[in-house]
Amino acid sequence: MQRLDSLKFVFSNELALSIPENFNKKIDIIDEIEHVSYSLKPKLTRTGIKGIYRNNNNFVVEVSSKLIPGEYYNMMNINNIERYFDAINNSGLIQFDTKTIIENSHVLSCDTTNNIPGIENVATYINPLQIYKVNDKFVCKLYKNESIIFHKNVKILKTGEHLKLYDKFKELGKSKKKEDEQFLNNIDIEKFRNVLRIESRFNSLKLMRKYFNVSDTTLFNILNSNENVNLNIFNRITDINNIDTETFTNYKSLVQMRENKITRASIEKKAGMIQIIKMLNNDIGLIRMFINTGSTANNSAKIKEYKSLIKSINDVENNSSIDERVNEIKEYLKVA
Repeated sequence: MQRLDSLKFVFSNELALSIPENFNKKIDIIDEIEHVSYSLKPKLTRTGIKGIYRNNNNFVVEVSSKLIPGEYYNMMNINNIERYFDAINNSGLIQFDTKTIIENSHVLSCDTTNNIPGIENVATYINPLQIYKVNDKFVCKLYKNESIIFHKNVKILKTGEHLKLYDKFKELGKSKKKEDEQFLNNIDIEKFRNVLRIESRFNSLKLMRKYFNVSDTTLFNILNSNENVNLNIFNRITDINNIDTETFTNYKSLVQMRENKITRASIEKKAGMIQIIKMLNNDIGLIRMFINTGSTANNSAKIKEYKSLIKSINDVENNSSIDERVNEIKEYLKVA
């Protein structure tokens, strides 16, 4: 089921009535032709209704799932979309027949979103994903312990794939806006504790047609799409077929060491030690023989350092944290 956190849709202005005093009028002269449009007065916007616009042909409405606090966890979907459109209608800002508008609306942009609950430490799913900076098809930005964002590496970012993975509970607690504080009083924020939220953003009709597998972007087509949109984008990000597997594995090991606060200089020093460990198949006995051969010095400190490094490497290999996290996210998305 598609779940939309935000939605921007358009429909014929013949299908709705607007209250003139609620809107600001704007006149633009383009090629000596007068174009008149109307936009909802900023003071009338509210939590869940971002904007309403009208020109000679169409209405455009922007809403978010915050409009109905009780539905915020589930977001807008095929089962509750009438409730959301009734709420828009009942706002007094615009008047229409709910079913008519739903049947005749086209989506201009949307965020499709999955909540993955039961993640005790969301940061351990977010931070390791920075490894996929190696996929140069995407631009990656990490906000450590909070979120990671991937944009398709194109000139105009908003026209490409966009995927964000973040700690929803932390995100809700960060806002200091008065309207958000009021909103938080109307939801059960504990529902979002230990929730990893995965969200894609679509501002391109072409991309929507592709990822939702629809011939046109009517609201019904988008909501009824059976495509696993976020999983498909996540697969594209984590597809590293164009990168040498051994190089990628080695890079993951280096990143793991950096995450464990080991300095770059120390890593460079240890790189040779790691190679020796691999050559001697992690056998500390052989490593001790190698160190002591032809040496009369007390090498116990060096041997201890090798032991520590072997443990560190084994911990990474045993945990396989990056691969495990990626595979877990994919499995969650398959059933989300």
